[in-house]
Amino acid sequence: MNLKCFDKIIVHDLTVKKHSITAKYTIEVGGIRKEYKLIESYNEPIEIKGLEEIAGLISIVPAINYGLFTDEIKIDFSLNTLDKDFFIDMMYITSRDIFVNKIVTRTGLIKEEYIPRENEISVEDAEPKAYVNFRELDSGTNIELEPEYKKSGVMSSGGKDSLTTYGILSEIGLETYPFFLNESGRHWIVSLKAYKFLSRHDNNTRRIWSNIDRLFAFIERNMKIVKPYYWRISNETYPVMLFWFEHYVFSFLPYIVKYRIGNISLGNEYDDPTGLSYYYKGIRHYYGMYDQSQDFDKYMTKWFEKRGFHIKQWSPIRPVSGLIVERILYKRYPVYSSCRQAVTQHT
Repeated sequence: MNLKCFDKIIVHDLTVKKHSITAKYTIEVGGIRKEYKLIESYNEPIEIKGLEEIAGLISIVPAINYGLFTDEIKIDFSLNTLDKDFFIDMMYITSRDIFVNKIVTRTGLIKEEYIPRENEISVEDAEPKAYVNFRELDSGTNIELEPEYKKSGVMSSGGKDSLTTYGILSEIGLETYPFFLNESGRHWIVSLKAYKFLSRHDNNTRRIWSNIDRLFAFIERNMKIVKPYYWRISNETYPVMLFWFEHYVFSFLPYIVKYRIGNISLGNEYDDPTGLSYYYKGIRHYYGMYDQSQDFDKYMTKWFEKRGFHIKQWSPIRPVSGLIVERILYKRYPVYSSCRQAVTQHT
C-alpha cells in the first residue's frame, strides 16, 4: 500500500503585518512545484509581543494532516522547541485517525485502489511517513500574557454547541468573547446569521477571515489518492483533512493576548460520555474527532501552560449529549436559539 502523494510539503515565507499573517505552502512531486498562500486577516491591529511566534503556530497546523502522504514536511522558519513537540505529537495522533476514518473507512472520496484490504492492515500503516525538517528551533520566547480567568473566548460557529456554551458562560458571569472564523468555506454560510446577531448584541464578538478551507482544497485536489471532483460527491466532508480546530484557536491568539483572555471554550461533537478507548486493528483512534475530545483539551491546557500562554482550553458541555444540548439551548437560551441556522449540525 502506497499512500504517498508528494515528495515534499514546504511551509515558508512567513510574513507578519499589522492586520494580517501569511505563509506559503509549496507541494512538490516528480519535480513539479505548486504553491498556495495561507492568509489570516484581522479587522483590528494585532501588534503584540510574540506575534511572529504565534504566526508560525497558525501557519504550521494545516501540514499536520499530511504526515501519511509525503516523504518530507519542511518548516522553513524559526519555531520554539515546544511548537515542534506540538506538531509531532499532533501529526502522529492525526495520522492514525486519518488512516482509520478517512482511508480504511470507505467515505467514497478515496480511490478504491488505495484502500487497503482489512486482512493486510498493520499498526505501522497508520504511522506518519514524513520526515519533519525544522529549519531552526529556539527555546526562547517573547510571548507575555497574564490571563484573566474571568474572561473566556468561545469558539463559535452558530451551531447548538457553541451557542449553548456562550449562554452558559455568560449566565455564570464570565466576560465572553464570541470568536468566529470565516474560513472561506461552506461552514461560514451557517455561521453568518449567528455572527451578525452576536456582533449586534455583544461588543466582544470578533471575526477573522482566513482562506484555510481553500488551502485544504488546493492540497487535496493534488493528491493522487483522492477522487477527481470529490466535492461533487460530498461538499461537507474533506477527503483527508481532520485536524484544524487548533488552527482556529491559534488564529485568535493575537486577540487572546491583546485582551488577556484566560479560557478557550469549545463545543463538543465528541459525544460519547463513557471515555472508552477505541482501537481498530490495534490502532488507537478517536473516530476523527481527537481535536474535539477531552484528551485534546487536557493536552492543550498543559501545552499552553508550558508555552507561556497559561490558557485553559475546555468545554462546559462535555459529556452532555447533543440532544440535551439542543434542549438546553431551546429552553434556557431561546434568544440564542432563534439566531441559529436550523440546518447546521456544526459546533
